[in-house]
Amino acid sequence: MQFNPYFPAIAAVASIAIVAPVARADSPLTSTRFWQAYEDVEIVRHASEAKLDDRVMAALSDPDVPHDVRAAIVNALGWQFETTYNARQYLEYVAERHDRPTSELAIADLTAEETFALGYLLAMDDYFTMKAIGGEGEVMQTDALNLVEAAIDKQPKSLSIFLVRSLVRAQEEMDRVERWCGVYQGVDTALKKYPFETDMRPEAVDIIMGYIEGYQDYCN
Repeated sequence: MQFNPYFPAIAAVASIAIVAPVARADSPLTSTRFWQAYEDVEIVRHASEAKLDDRVMAALSDPDVPHDVRAAIVNALGWQFETTYNARQYLEYVAERHDRPTSELAIADLTAEETFALGYLLAMDDYFTMKAIGGEGEVMQTDALNLVEAAIDKQPKSLSIFLVRSLVRAQEEMDRVERWCGVYQGVDTALKKYPFETDMRPEAVDIIMGYIEGYQDYCN
């Protein structure tokens, strides 16, 4: 597969102390705007404009919506500097669909679609920590990475879920500059070693790798 690389907007500066804060705002989760490869999909455009409304949440839960479109929807919702609570709002929607309180929901109760959407939303809500929503119950106490891992257990043949997991893992490498090589290696390895048919548009993969390849320089 061929990629169209472009480099991340991390300014070249003399001090690592200056670089690190910049990279916190320019990061694997927030800078890979692959939803733009799905602008022709109406629900993705709607999500980019209307944000998390009932229509978007219904699409996130709909098994007829492909996982790559689901990922694009969450990606289109994006991240704002003010605190967002998309994951909590979506979990309340899911709990209502399952006719039980959020505190009684277990991961086993959720569909692959719900688990994936919730995990990715949670990662985007607070990409600095990607911590659990908090509160009582298994789902409320599960962080973003473990939710996406659970989604893979439920649906192991989706490149879209695999790549989102690799982005969440890459985000964890951003804490220290000496780990930035792992940002590139993790995503690149996930893509190259994925054994099944892809379910993500090549243009979307190009956008992801175009950003991630900028971290390859830290592997030298």
